[in-house]
Amino acid sequence: MRKGFLFLTLASLSFGIAAQESLSETGKLASLCKVWGFLKFYHPAVTGGKYDWDQELLKREPLLLSLKTKDELSAFYLNWIGSLGSLAPYPVSAVDPAPGSITRNLDQLWMSDSTLFTDSLSAAFKNIVIHRHTGKSNYVREFPVIGGVDLVHGENLAVVSPYPTPEIRLLGLFRYWNTVCYYYPYKYAIGIDWNQELIQMIPKFRDAADTLQYHLAMLELSLSINDSHASFTSNYIDRYWGIKTPPFKFKLVEGKLIVTSLSDDALARRDDIRVGDIIQFLDGKPVEDFIIKKSKYISGSNAAVKNRNFRLVLLNGQTDSLRVTVVRNNISIEKTIHRYLSSAFKTAVAEKTFWKLLDPTTGYVNMGDLSRRQTPKMIRAMAKTEWLILDLRHYPNNTYPKIAEYLNTEKKAFALFMDPDYTYPGVFKKREVVYCGKTNKSPYQGKVILLVDEFTQSQGEFSCMAFQTAPHVTVIGSQTAGADGDMVFFAFPGPYKAYMTGMGVYYPDWKETQHVGIKADIAVQPSLDGLSKGKDEILERALQYIKEQNK
Repeated sequence: MRKGFLFLTLASLSFGIAAQESLSETGKLASLCKVWGFLKFYHPAVTGGKYDWDQELLKREPLLLSLKTKDELSAFYLNWIGSLGSLAPYPVSAVDPAPGSITRNLDQLWMSDSTLFTDSLSAAFKNIVIHRHTGKSNYVREFPVIGGVDLVHGENLAVVSPYPTPEIRLLGLFRYWNTVCYYYPYKYAIGIDWNQELIQMIPKFRDAADTLQYHLAMLELSLSINDSHASFTSNYIDRYWGIKTPPFKFKLVEGKLIVTSLSDDALARRDDIRVGDIIQFLDGKPVEDFIIKKSKYISGSNAAVKNRNFRLVLLNGQTDSLRVTVVRNNISIEKTIHRYLSSAFKTAVAEKTFWKLLDPTTGYVNMGDLSRRQTPKMIRAMAKTEWLILDLRHYPNNTYPKIAEYLNTEKKAFALFMDPDYTYPGVFKKREVVYCGKTNKSPYQGKVILLVDEFTQSQGEFSCMAFQTAPHVTVIGSQTAGADGDMVFFAFPGPYKAYMTGMGVYYPDWKETQHVGIKADIAVQPSLDGLSKGKDEILERALQYIKEQNK
């Protein structure tokens, strides 16, 4: 028994030593990202702007890579923390967030990772938490008046090269990862493990073979948060997609690419492209192959928006033509389609709809055309209708306050905002309930229909939430974009910006719209058959609903 016990003990010790010696370079870099970001936003000497924190990272990264064991790694971080000075002069804050705080984004478990950090280092992290900086941050500010987070302070590293050194490329990754970790309101709802995303992205940034690969890494990272507001572009990304495009528009429906309209009739006729054509193959390869390969480079809070955004790039290219296989009337046709700069398209300028009567009792408003100045006139024109259709498939012009006043008899709560708690990074708090409407003795007497689809995004979704407070409102359409709130930008090293949603927006009962969008009362999915015939199936369903209700 004693020999067996001794063997097990020695084996355990041997395994422990081996585990300490097996720290991977990616694992060490991931720990550096987390510690550097934590100190940046928590340590009072760092957050207050005493150090050039980018340079601190660049200086210490080569030293980190030579470390082999957990003890060496922890000693490295303890020495770094010690060099920042004593925390004693700084006031003590509560370890736990204030009552009522929203903590679902907060992740402090990594600080106690015993595979990387000693107990002494974990204790040092927790000591920083209670002495954390609670004053004005050198790196993150709140926008005055409107609220929301301003992410671009204190990032002063001058980078000119579009393909900088691996160290600077990793700096950009570390900046972004920590910004999302501490200040992105929907981190909890991204749909992926954010810690694992860091592990996967480190080699892509560090080992990017050339400028394009580096820019594709920035694009992929920026879109990994699955946010319809998320975007990143550069000249290299534009060239990757190609700036030449065919003279028609298309949509992905039921897994197929269907031509929905022509950007230039004459150029489309040149290639005999017609509305309703289904494109199956691109240069001999199935369209699905391109969708799968490039999906990680397409933004979207949900699948409907990703399909929407493919329209911007899927058929683009640098060459003047593309071989395709088109299905028309169940017959496959191989043809060459030509691509052009969009400036070459000669399209008639469509007359703006603003509003119109579809029949004596039904009014229709194009919310994308309607301006704030025109809103009172529209309200007067619609006063005697029995049905009012507000088409939110077109991005509105901040007209919701006046329209919501017209639809309601009193002030109504329709949304609330969630903002970062700047005294406790990673924690969020409810800002205030947002109201629409006012006391109104002469509100609209008819019934309201809201038309929505994947183009209903941000202000469109916010407007929809406001209008839903009125009586007799029905939402008809397909899944909306699932990206409400403001849009803020993040700075990678150099002149490169990534965009994301900056504040959380919810219904007053905390019901979410991010990712899921506005729920339709009557769901309508445009079909291949309907699109091929030029039908507006969502509007048609609304008119059918009106007939059903009028019986």
